[in-house]
Amino acid sequence: MSGFDRRYFLGGAASLAGALSLPRTGLADGGKLTPTSLVLGPADTATIFPMVALEGGFAKQEGLDLKITVTDAGVQTRQTLAAGQTDYAIGDTAHPLQLTNRGKASKILFVTATFPTTSNMVVRSDLYAQGITSPEAFANWKKPGGAKPVIAATQIGASTWTYGSYIFEKLGLAQKVNWVAGGGAQSLLGGLKSKQFDAIMAQPGWMFEAVDNKWGNLIFDPLDRNNLDRIFGGPIPVGAVIYALQTTIKKQPDVTQAMVNAIYRAAHWIKAASVDDIFKLVGPKYLGEGREAAVKREITYYKRPGVYNYNGFISADSYARAAPVWFREGTGISKVDYDTACDFSFLQNTKKKLG
Repeated sequence: MSGFDRRYFLGGAASLAGALSLPRTGLADGGKLTPTSLVLGPADTATIFPMVALEGGFAKQEGLDLKITVTDAGVQTRQTLAAGQTDYAIGDTAHPLQLTNRGKASKILFVTATFPTTSNMVVRSDLYAQGITSPEAFANWKKPGGAKPVIAATQIGASTWTYGSYIFEKLGLAQKVNWVAGGGAQSLLGGLKSKQFDAIMAQPGWMFEAVDNKWGNLIFDPLDRNNLDRIFGGPIPVGAVIYALQTTIKKQPDVTQAMVNAIYRAAHWIKAASVDDIFKLVGPKYLGEGREAAVKREITYYKRPGVYNYNGFISADSYARAAPVWFREGTGISKVDYDTACDFSFLQNTKKKLG
């Protein structure tokens, strides 16, 4: 749980000493800031870019009075944006695609990661000791009595399921495993520990906890470039993305430009900053008190080369590589082409101004 009350918006930002020496391009006129809002959820190391934009003073530098609210799940984040209760959101790439499918045209403005970090596959330690050390071995293993192995995602249709199920489909083994909804971290890990689940799909922090407690072992590492290439064909835009409704972008292009500028500034501060400094800025307030070691470990994971996408762009080729993951039976997402899904014109303006 995060160390603040999720019911209220967070506002205000202290200036960060040693911030990027980039030209000021904000909207402020005589010190007046323009109100805007962003929703994220859950609060984790995958979604820290806007947290840093606020707490590091980058939003303020861009003339924005940014308010952030935090939800417990990406679905709630998407629903908050769709209801017009916030201007911008950060979440899995699937969410703006789903909104567009449902008549709420949305645009991806900034992609924060290009590795599918929710596709850590963790098998029970006792099975690993028996030689179940790969997705192929897991799918071909049978439970006592001949039943299929049980693998849990947070929810059927969630990103843990979307990317996990695609791994088995790509290997031609989709019919050999039984997917169940395992809930959040506590219930997923509890189910693995109790052997209710034979394997789980895990975010980095959950994977660390399972391995450290000897409840499970990693059998698919999405940061292994061989795995990334053989299953997904290379990096894909599957981390958290900053997105907005098309109506919002059209109504307030200047605010949208300032928001993208602030996120870009935050991204490059994160790139240059130490793990300790990043945690000090956003950890206690957003990522939970008493979790310093765990959060720092997760930040270190995301700061490995190529995981955080500091420049914010993704190419049409990268998007095309991810299309088979999103647009397939079971996901409930109809095809959306690259130009319809993405609007990087603001990011291109940012690059021109800030370098």
